[in-house]
Amino acid sequence: MTRSNTPQITFLPVSDIQVRDRLRDTSEAAVAALEASIPERGILSPLQVQLVKGTYYLMDGLHRLEGARRCGLDEVPVIIRNCSMREARNIEVDTALAAAPLDSLSMAVFLAAQKDLYEEEFPEAKAATGADLVARRWDTRPPQQACGCIAKP
Repeated sequence: MTRSNTPQITFLPVSDIQVRDRLRDTSEAAVAALEASIPERGILSPLQVQLVKGTYYLMDGLHRLEGARRCGLDEVPVIIRNCSMREARNIEVDTALAAAPLDSLSMAVFLAAQKDLYEEEFPEAKAATGADLVARRWDTRPPQQACGCIAKP
């Protein structure tokens, strides 16, 4: 059974994929591991790219892309998505957080980006800060007043 929203894998020339505005750079160790693996196994998971006015921008797969370049591959498997910049950043963040363990700094960068994206989508979440947030989270009135009950003497 094929679903209409199932992403289709296609192949793009490595030279057609542009890299911009990434939250982190590549790890030399990870690229070296892929460089050793790709000639034997190929690219095991497609890269995800955003199509904007005829240009393909990488959203997920920077290590795989660099490994493919170093191995001299002409093309790589990709999933092409027509999405907004916010959706593209969400894909980058979600795939990075779900991937191999991140160092503390990278984890902080991606979690901060995820928080910013959430607050952009749900601005009411950003409005509550400090004492307002505490007041909403904890009702500090005595239990009888908090539930609207009247305490018997």
